[in-house]
Amino acid sequence: MLKLLMQMFGASKPRPSPKPKAKPASRSKPVADRPAQPIERERVFKVAGLEKLEGDGNYSFPVVGESNYQKSLGLLAGPKEKVGKSIACVAVVEHEPSNKWDSNACPVFIDGYRIGHLAKDDAKDLIKVGGEGCCYAVDALIKGGYKTSKYSGMFGVSLDFLPRQFPATPIQKEMFRFFGLKPPSALTRGESWDREEELKTHEKYKEWSDFRLIISYLLSEEGREDYCIKKPSMKALRDAFTQLRKEGHSSESLASSMDEVVELMIDDNPNLEKV
Repeated sequence: MLKLLMQMFGASKPRPSPKPKAKPASRSKPVADRPAQPIERERVFKVAGLEKLEGDGNYSFPVVGESNYQKSLGLLAGPKEKVGKSIACVAVVEHEPSNKWDSNACPVFIDGYRIGHLAKDDAKDLIKVGGEGCCYAVDALIKGGYKTSKYSGMFGVSLDFLPRQFPATPIQKEMFRFFGLKPPSALTRGESWDREEELKTHEKYKEWSDFRLIISYLLSEEGREDYCIKKPSMKALRDAFTQLRKEGHSSESLASSMDEVVELMIDDNPNLEKV
């Protein structure tokens, strides 16, 4: 994940010393609350004959929608255990123009099983590069999937793909704002990564890295599931982080346990919490 110097902006009304709040044992949903899903191998791909997307070994490119395919991922990864999984494999990403929900849909398959898809913006960017009906092989990592006596964590998937020519992500643009910089027009991910390298020696880089970890997790499907919240805005995340830093919390402590950030966002916007 990513960088920093800025005057942090954002409304932050004075907050009295927080009262101790009863916290659920875990915000992950009990196993019984998660709906069952059918398992179906949809496709057979000749992976060796596909063009392979290039990566850097960090498996930082996200797949979304994995919550809908937990049984398929469980079949691929094996039974859940106390410690989550980390299984390297090869995935296939294919543009599916006939998809009845979204003609830009780019589902992700592992061993023929549909296990998620690219985010809408990522799918559009991939189609711009590869054309309609494009299909690629890519190294993938199945991760997560822990299970205790009461709770169960979801499986997730990330890809080893470094899309330098794609437009910059919202988090990359937030990096520029964090450092007090104006994001250039038509900013690409590659340009953002290059600028980040320049910022790594900045005194506030560690603080940005912690903030980026927070926003990356709480914007992710897994993070929202764990904390039982709807998708927060970047401004809500920025305002909560800024206020808590002013109250004396270290960025490292906020990143290691995000409860304070979530509780403050919910205080400011109760509708953020899933009922």
